[in-house]
Amino acid sequence: MLRNNFNVNESCENGETALMVASAGGYVDVVNALLSHGANIKEHNVIGHTPLMKAACAGHVEVAKVLLERGAEINTRSNEYNENALSVASYKGHIDMVRFLLQAGADHLNFALSAASTGGQVEVAQLLLDSGAQVNSSTYPLPSPLECSINNSNVEVTTLLIQAGGNINGAITNGNTYLMMAAGKGDVRMVNLLLESDADVDAKMENGDTALMIACQKGHTVAASVLLSYGANLEHKTKDNRTPLMEASRAGHLTTVNLLIEKGARK
Repeated sequence: MLRNNFNVNESCENGETALMVASAGGYVDVVNALLSHGANIKEHNVIGHTPLMKAACAGHVEVAKVLLERGAEINTRSNEYNENALSVASYKGHIDMVRFLLQAGADHLNFALSAASTGGQVEVAQLLLDSGAQVNSSTYPLPSPLECSINNSNVEVTTLLIQAGGNINGAITNGNTYLMMAAGKGDVRMVNLLLESDADVDAKMENGDTALMIACQKGHTVAASVLLSYGANLEHKTKDNRTPLMEASRAGHLTTVNLLIEKGARK
């Protein structure tokens, strides 16, 4: 087809071209042939992914080398999630690709660290930190690495980020903390990790809610028990006089209500 005036840059409905498909598949010879016949190395599909991003997402280092040698732009961002080749490789955990892209001059390391944290990629996160990524950064549209790892219940990545200096008591929105996020999910392993790392057990949201209040609202009895074992205030009252026992009762969480009463809750 390449010898019969076939349009090498023809795209399908989602904007994928032959070069993108070959790059995603790791077909180095096909990639070279398409480029030799005029394939557009900088083309984007409908979500803004380039051939290089497709290769990076699939971990095909040899294809990425060819594309960069032939003029691909290493730091181009997508139009949907603001991704680049480094961040998609980081999310997928392709550490050889991440290492190659860093050596080739990829930037936006902070965004890539959040992507790796979302994907639970411990080795990649460590490499990015060693390469200069900032542990307490946040880059639109992804939140901070800690928020990404905690939201996705990635205990190993969260441990790494805390060891690297992650601020576990930083507020997210409206005074919401990482501990509150974990408590609201009933993520007992994460709650334990954060408390062991000196998270503020009685930190308050703007509305007065604490991690214990949130766990009780959701009926996460085990998480509530862990919080109480670390000294959470059983009799905490919000500005409108709500208590953990009231919240558990209002939501009909009998097991949680029984726990609170056993621990001495009176109101």
